[in-house]
Amino acid sequence: MSIISYILITIPEILITSFIGLQLVGVKGRFGDYLKIALLYTFGLWLTREVFNLYGLHFLLVLAILVLVFKFILRINWLLSFLATIIGFMILGISETITFNLASGLLELTFDEIRSNTFLFYLLAYLSQAFLVVIGGIIYRYNYRLIDSSTVKSP
Repeated sequence: MSIISYILITIPEILITSFIGLQLVGVKGRFGDYLKIALLYTFGLWLTREVFNLYGLHFLLVLAILVLVFKFILRINWLLSFLATIIGFMILGISETITFNLASGLLELTFDEIRSNTFLFYLLAYLSQAFLVVIGGIIYRYNYRLIDSSTVKSP
């Protein structure tokens, strides 16, 4: 991935993914916190993919990075940090699966063909993110929570 892709795709994606995961576990952050989270996550993703070339293993590493970043930037306990990470990524995965599978079926293209077409790849990435923004807006508007963070005790 190019630096531009990390900036234009990864940063917005992790901003909304973090927001969704944290909101669903009842943790509120400021925009500055979300921006720090997105930048640190993106840097960690870039390191694991581009510097250390850990494709495959990189997913587990960036999950761990996000848990750590949530823990230390937002000062929340480990359980909430872990749950927010897992929930956020589950919803991201669902969004991307729906978007890319629909596009693949409608356009009769493989994922590799989509990935090799920069315009189409960016378009689908932003459609997936638009779906996440709608989900995030609904969560925010109706103050929906899966977990009440005030009832989660630190071990």
